Amino acid sequence: DEQPFEMAGPIPIQQLQSKGVSAGDIKKLMEGGVHTVEALAHKSKKELCEIKGISDNKVEKLQQIAWTFVPMGFTTATVIAENMLEKIMITTGVKELDAILEGGLETGSLTEIYGEYRCGKTQFCHT
Repeated sequence: DEQPFEMAGPIPIQQLQSKGVSAGDIKKLMEGGVHTVEALAHKSKKELCEIKGISDNKVEKLQQIAWTFVPMGFTTATVIAENMLEKIMITTGVKELDAILEGGLETGSLTEIYGEYRCGKTQFCHT
């Protein structure tokens, strides 16, 4: 399942022209407040049909094209559970803190440390 573009960030709605969407339809979408392919993919049919000049059938076609750019799949709980089994935890060196953090600090994610003034947040980060 290849993505048509290797871009970071939102995909401008104008990219749909490469898939055969007319400039007029793109202009109508932009006038209706849809400026990215992601916005088109995630908006409801009802919202898109309210845009002047965009019919029910056209919405169907436009969303089908947008979904080729934006993955809209469903992830089952089983897949998420399997991914969680593969995560790597880094111990803090303090059993009690590791217990609170459910095993330590998770690699590949952010852990926010917050607390009162002078409670050891910076010291924790430097150790």
